[in-house]
Amino acid sequence: MNRAFEVVVVGGGVAGASLARRLASAGASVLVLERTSRFVDRVRGDVMYPWGVTEAKALGLLGVMLEGPARRLPYWRTRFAGFPPPPPRELAQEVGESALAFFHPELQQVLLDSARAAGARVVRGARVTGVTRRASGPQVSYAVRGEARTADAALVVGADGRMSGVSRLAGLEQSADRPRLVLAGTLVTGVPVEHTAELADTNQLYLNPPVGAVAMLLPVDQHRTRVYAGYHLAAGRRPEVGRNLKAFLELAVTAGAPAAALAAATQAGPLAGFDGADRWVQTPYADGVALIGDAAAASDPSFGSGMALALLSARLLADALVAAPTLDAAAVNRAGAAYAADMSRAYGSLHRQTSWLTDFYRTPGAAADAVRARRYLVHAAELWRVPDVVGLGPAGASDEAARHAFLGADRNTAAWT
Repeated sequence: MNRAFEVVVVGGGVAGASLARRLASAGASVLVLERTSRFVDRVRGDVMYPWGVTEAKALGLLGVMLEGPARRLPYWRTRFAGFPPPPPRELAQEVGESALAFFHPELQQVLLDSARAAGARVVRGARVTGVTRRASGPQVSYAVRGEARTADAALVVGADGRMSGVSRLAGLEQSADRPRLVLAGTLVTGVPVEHTAELADTNQLYLNPPVGAVAMLLPVDQHRTRVYAGYHLAAGRRPEVGRNLKAFLELAVTAGAPAAALAAATQAGPLAGFDGADRWVQTPYADGVALIGDAAAASDPSFGSGMALALLSARLLADALVAAPTLDAAAVNRAGAAYAADMSRAYGSLHRQTSWLTDFYRTPGAAADAVRARRYLVHAAELWRVPDVVGLGPAGASDEAARHAFLGADRNTAAWT
């Protein structure tokens, strides 16, 4: 069985469904191949930073999200162990947009339903087995309940996650950082999260830099809380953190989360831990195949940028394609090259900033402590020096002047060895 489409999207999660809806709304014929028959909790991101919400607006998706499981998260508070708690940030006032909170599988389903309603054909339970490049354009081979099928396209888009099969099948080589951080998470009930104006309106982030620990209490809604806790690998692996609720919550308390708030936590979903290394493809387009979302660039989950980055990639590719007068091979190549350049620039900026934040806030040891001791008061007096991954993301400065403004010294000196 073979059918032809202008765009075949492999992966119907947040990035893939968002792109499919935008392109189908613009009149393109789109096929979405989603491996799962239903979305389940896999300890993914349940928050979208303000710069991602701006991308959702540009894609025409913000209303869909807010009518579905997403809700605005107007306040953000970051606490450091040993220091008085600062006032919460009012995100919309500072950067022009709030964050969003949601339960990830619910958002995936709403976005995929929206893509279907816009005219995209959605096939679930589809296992992709091959991507073949031909003179007439790429062809995808896949199976549904044992039945072999193919689909011809002008463009194949891999939106199938950080271990992307499309990337491998298309020969788009991935790069990866050396793991330094580990992040674990689970969904719980019975955890009161301190709020600012009304219940469940404030994300609470806790950092304990001298030991490299982090925790987050994210109110998904008034009943469910996503708790994250992470550590640095400098002192060795702690596999129990991603397997045992007691060990996981103890790490969260070490990072600064209030023990009293976690005392009655009841696990409501899987507990899992993940290495925090970035993975990316240097040029996420080649010869009729593009990558978006985590398949193109997966930011260290310790910094929570994955959802916003997924929407950014979908918007960049959608804009390039919608601007093309046709979707013939030449137009697709021009759009793909433009997308790849824009995506590489954006991800590169984010990657540099999160690397600096890892050095300063998440690296334990005497050398890092000495740098923090010199820079804490400078940062407190001049907040502009600190990369604002939450509010600005890739739009934040990431050049050599920005690095020096933040760290104040050459990372290659003995202070960082």
